[in-house]
Amino acid sequence: ATPPFPRVFLLDWYSEMMNDQPRNQAFAAALRCAVAKAGPRVADLGCGVGVLSMLALRAGAREVLGVEIAPHLARCAERVLQQAAAGQSSCKASVFCGDLRAVESQEPERFDVVVAELLDAGGLGEKIVPYMRHAKSRLLRPGGTVVPRGLRIMAALVDVHLSKLGEGAAAVDMSALEPFWLPAKASAGEWLGVDLDAGADWTPASEVVEVYRLDFAGPQPGITEALQEREISFRLQSSAQHCNAVVWWFEADVGGGEPGVCDLSSAPSRFRPANCGATHWVQAVAGVGPWHFTPGSQAVQMRIRTDGVHITWTPVGLTTDAAGSALQELPAAEPPPWGAVSREDIDAWQSQAGEAEAKLRELPFELDKVGDVARLQAVQSAALHLAAQPGFFGLEATPEVVTRLLKGLFM
Repeated sequence: ATPPFPRVFLLDWYSEMMNDQPRNQAFAAALRCAVAKAGPRVADLGCGVGVLSMLALRAGAREVLGVEIAPHLARCAERVLQQAAAGQSSCKASVFCGDLRAVESQEPERFDVVVAELLDAGGLGEKIVPYMRHAKSRLLRPGGTVVPRGLRIMAALVDVHLSKLGEGAAAVDMSALEPFWLPAKASAGEWLGVDLDAGADWTPASEVVEVYRLDFAGPQPGITEALQEREISFRLQSSAQHCNAVVWWFEADVGGGEPGVCDLSSAPSRFRPANCGATHWVQAVAGVGPWHFTPGSQAVQMRIRTDGVHITWTPVGLTTDAAGSALQELPAAEPPPWGAVSREDIDAWQSQAGEAEAKLRELPFELDKVGDVARLQAVQSAALHLAAQPGFFGLEATPEVVTRLLKGLFM
């Protein structure tokens, strides 16, 4: 099948990413250090339109391989690298369009530097962990350098609500829509991208905790150990009364400064490290509870699991003593004053939304399983057109919806 439009334009969020100055500056500085230290041969995983590959050439790289699975982005990257390498006879720049797990090099031909900006709001959702593992075992030479060097996932419990529309007496209270606004369940590994700095009405219910600390530059077994299942204690703020969500973000040591120092983050401004600027990333938010805390509540215990891509948050209990030894059941919040939507209605709506998303996720696997490459490519092309220009199909798609659609078909 031929897609209905001859061209696909870049989505707004992709343009925001390419023009994200803190992101570009952090990776440019890291690539300068990496090329100077490790050598001039660079592999850029998930290169997109080739911005980081171009930065690698500017940093002194003499050979750059960009790997991108989306055909229209790969074609754009080829043009970008052709122009960036023009007039430099000693430079070799190329783009491979396909799954990066199909790319590997024999020992003498492996790369000095592997760079991968495979970061989403929550840090792990673009599969940076499995792809970095592949790169270190199949693409990077012994003693080579990875960019970023490390990644931390940070989290906090919050009480977040829909802001009122308008101001003063004319403001519209949106609270009746809240059961349907945050359908993502933390216990199911789901999340929504929410910009907490863009007007969301929220307050932190707990202190910030470190969930995972990943050292991509270290031995591979260290990453596996760091991602093991564990229990984490979210110590509550003294003023915390309610909590309905967990929010998490990444802090990355990209590699342009001192080892272990965060130089790029998706944190909201309230929790952002001092040396990091605001970026195009939002935060990952998922619903919990809701819970109502009584005086004396100390901390919420959560069991954290991950497969290296998705994170599930399972409530364990509430501690009421400083030692954390008295574990109680988490108390449910009072019903909202409008109370018109039953728990059964909310669960049914969430189930229907989950079924539709599951079918979308299963579609590319079913086509790939039977070897129907042509139909899979047609579905991917149709998804790109739908995501790029939803208005032509009578749809209004937010960046969060578009991102989940493309991830389901391309990752």
